[in-house]
Amino acid sequence: MSKQDKKFVLAMAQSSNERVTIKEIREKLNQPSNFIANYRRRLLDDRIIKATNYGEVAFTLPFFKEYILQQYRFEQKMDY
Repeated sequence: MSKQDKKFVLAMAQSSNERVTIKEIREKLNQPSNFIANYRRRLLDDRIIKATNYGEVAFTLPFFKEYILQQYRFEQKMDY
């Protein structure tokens, strides 16, 4: 995954919801809709995420959210 792909999935993982709205991701990343749409499409094509409803996405793999959050915490520790 690219750096931007990782930022997208981290924004999803940090949500308290299993289904995350594109609006929430856009606001967390502070990026325009066309930027978000590009990375959404890439992650959909790679089957990392799936569209659940209009304007919503979710992870396809069980426990992937937990994995992303654990990796983020680990990387934060290593950056000291």
